Amino acid sequence: MSILDKLTSRNFLTVGTGLTFLGTVTYLITQNPELLENPIVTGILGAFTTLTALVYQFYFRVSGPQS
Repeated sequence: MSILDKLTSRNFLTVGTGLTFLGTVTYLITQNPELLENPIVTGILGAFTTLTALVYQFYFRVSGPQS
């Protein structure tokens, strides 16, 4: 199986949300920590954390038994 067979929309969605989330958190911690005191930024970060968790839950789910 080649790597091109593994490129799916779920893979792009998972990698994209993961990298965006980690990049945003890294930026906020290292470059601009005073933004973490803003309740709007904190709310957006919380919503994005939930979205990232849901994407990973969907991506890594296991199919049930085949009937």
